[in-house]
Amino acid sequence: MKRIYLLLIAILLMISFFNTSCKKTDPPKASITVIGQNEDGQEIYQAGAVVLVKADPNTHDEHGNTGLVRPDLDSDEGLYVKGNTDSGGKVNFDFKYEAILRVYAYIVPKKSDTIWGEGAIILKENEVYNETVYLRYPQTN
Repeated sequence: MKRIYLLLIAILLMISFFNTSCKKTDPPKASITVIGQNEDGQEIYQAGAVVLVKADPNTHDEHGNTGLVRPDLDSDEGLYVKGNTDSGGKVNFDFKYEAILRVYAYIVPKKSDTIWGEGAIILKENEVYNETVYLRYPQTN
């Protein structure tokens, strides 16, 4: 009779061990907010901005110079995901793996060149990374 009780206790301990040791993790997520400017120069949430998340930033100009140069926003090289901001200036992404990725956001106003901004996200399981990208407007003197 003691053997049956010991066997049942051992089985119950094994079941409880396996139930607690196999916790399911949530995949990494990112919430990106894009801030632009209205005609008066006030900051606004930028609706309709294109957001690119890239593993390879590809930030060099045609001469091979690196640094503060506009990335090739039209290139799909290194593209991880792409989306557009909603009316509140936000776009959300779900990812499969942990990573550190570059974020580019841009708009193309009717009478202007591309206005863009950049940032980075650090993706970890069970976390939502919040990033705000500010668009860079040309200086007017």
